[in-house]
Amino acid sequence: MWLRKIFSEAGYHSGLDALPMDMGNGATYFSMGQNDHSAFVPKGIDTALFKNAESLLIYLVNYILALPLFILLTSSKLFKWQLFERLVLFSETHRYKRNLKNAKFIAPIDLAGLTATIDDHREALLFIGSPNDVLSRKILPALAAIGKLNTVTIDYFDASQASNEQYQTILSKLNLYTLPSQLPVLVEIHHDGSISPIEFNHLAEVVRLWAEGTGR
Repeated sequence: MWLRKIFSEAGYHSGLDALPMDMGNGATYFSMGQNDHSAFVPKGIDTALFKNAESLLIYLVNYILALPLFILLTSSKLFKWQLFERLVLFSETHRYKRNLKNAKFIAPIDLAGLTATIDDHREALLFIGSPNDVLSRKILPALAAIGKLNTVTIDYFDASQASNEQYQTILSKLNLYTLPSQLPVLVEIHHDGSISPIEFNHLAEVVRLWAEGTGR
């Protein structure tokens, strides 16, 4: 052993031959440094500290990866495995409401205002839609752009704000009772009380004629 040799060369003998230098890792428990033979480096220290640190790091990484997955699966189960669809619908609904708010020529009206418009034969272009309806969400941006282009205000009623019975009454007043779940709805209300449905592929032309006063 190198330590015994150092003491021997120094002329010091104190029975080192009888000392147990093997502390559990064999004769290599203490080893000479490669560049400095006057120091020793304990090799066995990494067997506990660094291996435990490595295990802790692995457990930590697994926890970080597993926690979001667990939350996602739990949330999906709560929403009957339709979490992604719910998130998409929430995003599209938010965008629909934002577009509606920013549309200067689309005027939201409530149920009382809609009923009065129909019963009093007020001339109006009427759009009935819902943020939950796919086609309503697609039509709204085009409708807002057409209204702005022709400087024509279009009344808007949110069908989701009415009960099923109330909505059926509205459709009946608009002579659309044959389509009990129709959405969206776009009609012209004339001063004589007549109601003309508007085909969406003719929407731009109808609004233009309405702006010129020839479509009323």
